[in-house]
Amino acid sequence: MLLGVLALATLVFLLWYYYHPLSPHNERTHYVAAFSEVGPIANGSNVKIGGLPKGRILDMHKTDSCIYVEFEVISSIRLPKDSRFTFATAGFLGNREIRIDLGTSEEFYTSKDTIFRTLFDKGLNTARADLESSLKEFHTIVNTLNALLDSLDHS
Repeated sequence: MLLGVLALATLVFLLWYYYHPLSPHNERTHYVAAFSEVGPIANGSNVKIGGLPKGRILDMHKTDSCIYVEFEVISSIRLPKDSRFTFATAGFLGNREIRIDLGTSEEFYTSKDTIFRTLFDKGLNTARADLESSLKEFHTIVNTLNALLDSLDHS
């Protein structure tokens, strides 16, 4: 019985070691992405391609013009130059991750390339707050225009 449990545990470990994207067995390619903003971020956060974790965030460096985020991806995945890199909120807890939608270009980024074509996804809560603020401004403008039209009608 104990031998069977040990054999099963060994099998699970070996499968993880050879097939999990974040396993130390897999070689990785490092890239740097420049984002205008990133929100809260932690080293080790996911880099997802096609919705699956294929790498992780390694480091962040803030400058006056942007925030450079260093990340790694499994080396077997090549990143076409027309890919879309989005810094986004993941899940209900607000974890941040980089999402990559692979492009179709025949040109590929190479190790240590800096990627400037990036997007920042504010997430639903921030987008909702921005929309509410815009709607309030719009309502104020409509009220001002209505008052102006009323005053012109009475003139």
